[in-house]
Amino acid sequence: MELEKNINKIHTFFNKNLETQTEKLKHAFRFFDKEWKNVHEVGIYEFIDSSLSADEMNPRLEKHLSSLMKYTKDIFNHLFISTSQRRMSRYEKQLKVILNVRDVAKRRCNHFNEYLNVRGQRNVTMTAYHNDFPGLVHFVYINRNIDQLIAPTINVNTDSRTRTSKIPTYAIIKQYLWDFWQYAEQMVTEGYTSIIIKHGDFSYSYFLWFEDVLGKSLTSQRSLKSLFQSKPPTGILSGTFYKDIIRYLFPSEAVGSVHCYELVCIHVGIVSNDFVVTSCKRLSRLLWEATGEAHSPVNLL
Repeated sequence: MELEKNINKIHTFFNKNLETQTEKLKHAFRFFDKEWKNVHEVGIYEFIDSSLSADEMNPRLEKHLSSLMKYTKDIFNHLFISTSQRRMSRYEKQLKVILNVRDVAKRRCNHFNEYLNVRGQRNVTMTAYHNDFPGLVHFVYINRNIDQLIAPTINVNTDSRTRTSKIPTYAIIKQYLWDFWQYAEQMVTEGYTSIIIKHGDFSYSYFLWFEDVLGKSLTSQRSLKSLFQSKPPTGILSGTFYKDIIRYLFPSEAVGSVHCYELVCIHVGIVSNDFVVTSCKRLSRLLWEATGEAHSPVNLL
């Protein structure tokens, strides 16, 4: 019978692992075994084969079955619920293995971490852009076609401070950049693709434009504003957001035939807007050449 098979499984388990069992578990099993013998002697199989209901069960059989159930629960509790020393030891061994795997992975990833740190700090070969583009403080160029971002290192002393702040200069420029980028994203949702504003000591500019595979500027007949009414603004890590924009603005163009670019620049505030536009045209052309996409400069405005 199925009942006999299950009881035999419990006996086999305890006989194979008798030396590793706790005293409480051994005690519970001894009484479990005793009650099973009593249930067997009182006539559990005869009752199962009969047509009697549970209310008509022999009182002695009912008593021994209740005890058998109690010790079965005790065994289950000791094996799977209670935090015995044996169970904790197994947990500690598993934890040790996990920590060892973590340490090995961490050591192997350190090489890539150092490489990415260097690439993140020195990802533009033109380190003398300040000489080539006077008045340019910083820029970020993004090729949305291949998901490539280029930005130079802010070459200032990490211990430098402004006269009125204890915050390092590079941290201030970084915060200015991200504050403006957030503003530019909001303006894009209103349909603007070219922005130049002056705030404080700096002039900020943002350009979003599209080209075909030959580098010719493309003009959409649809408005970005209508698209962004149903989509929230995005950031640099945008997934397929800009690909969705291309499909919306240029529905008749083949997939991959429209390239999307973004350029954000920070200039000193004394330069004129015309100077900013001219500087950004030259910069975008140089960046195309540096990234292997040598196109003719486009009209950003």
